[in-house]
Amino acid sequence: MRSGTAVFTMPSGPIKCAGAPQKIAYLAADHWREQGVLKDIRVVLVLPTPKMFGVPVFARELERVAARYGIEVRTGSELVEVDPDGRAATVVDHGTGAKDRIGFDLLHVVPPQSAPRLAEGDRPG
Repeated sequence: MRSGTAVFTMPSGPIKCAGAPQKIAYLAADHWREQGVLKDIRVVLVLPTPKMFGVPVFARELERVAARYGIEVRTGSELVEVDPDGRAATVVDHGTGAKDRIGFDLLHVVPPQSAPRLAEGDRPG
């Protein structure tokens, strides 16, 4: 990718490593910076949480990292629909209920996560 819009998402709910969905956005932005094309790419990071991270010291540093790369961070927001043919992602702002349709050239979606269900005979105890 050398230009266009890249959208990175994080699901709501529990996640094994809350930083992982963000990390790929930073790695991609750094790669594009090294290639000299970051200025031609709109990078959007969609996070369901009210802040970038639950630990304040980490949140402040991640805000600096995102700003350094020019990443547009959408906190309190979530991906609710993908139109693959139209290459568009719909993001809802949970604070206002507003929906925004974002055209994309690259879409990185992290699915919702949960623990595996145990079979009837596999229950502990």
